[in-house]
Formats: sequence, C-alpha cells, structure tokens
Amino acid sequence: MACKITNSFVKISTKHRPGTKRTGFRGVTIHETGNTKKGADAEAHRNYYHNLANANSGGYIGYHYFVDDTQAFLMHPLDEIAWTNGDGSGDGNMKTVSVEICVNYDGDFAKARANGAYVAATVLKKYGH
Repeated sequence: MACKITNSFVKISTKHRPGTKRTGFRGVTIHETGNTKKGADAEAHRNYYHNLANANSGGYIGYHYFVDDTQAFLMHPLDEIAWTNGDGSGDGNMKTVSVEICVNYDGDFAKARANGAYVAATVLKKYGH
C-alpha cells in the first residue's frame, strides 16, 4: 500500500539546499533518523529541517525524504543534491536520492520501513531502475 508523499521543499540555503543539480543517478541512500523520541515522526523532522534551512544554521546536511509510518515529505526536488552522505562531492551526495526513515518509539517502525521501501521503489522506477 502506498503512503502519501507531500512536497515540502525547504528554501535554498548554502548549508542545506544549495540548489545544485545532481550529476547523475546511481540509486537511493537509505538512513534511519536515529531519533527515537516520542513524536519524532516525519512531520517533526520536516519542521526541524525547515527551521535549519530558514536560519541557514547547523552543519552541511540535507535530505530528500523523511518517511514515517503514515506519510512522507519530499524536502528537495529530486534533481538536486542533498548533503546526506559523508562523501563531500562523491557519488553519494551527487548521484543518489536520500530516504530518511523515522524511528520514533511511538510509531510503527515496520510500517515506516515499508513506506521507506515504497518511496525508494518509486524513485528507482522514476529513473528506470
């Protein structure tokens, strides 16, 4: 079953969404948010990321998708890079789309993983993989 995906693009900022176009497509990078706190769902991560981008604060980090057990938010256009991997200008940042799966203890992690797989499959299909 598909989860709802909502576009919620953050503003262009040097530290979070530079607006740089990807240099190709190699696949999908999947991470877990690491935030197990109650309420740390996709909407909470979306709000936090918007605040970082609006202030252009924190480190150089970026995300394409936040996914939880009920929904997903697309934070960058898919043709732009996201500073999601620790490889600088390597293929991870420049050629993959990132999916961050929420691990909040009050969510259904199995469902969040299934939704993450759905989002990843949607991206792979879009790019002919």
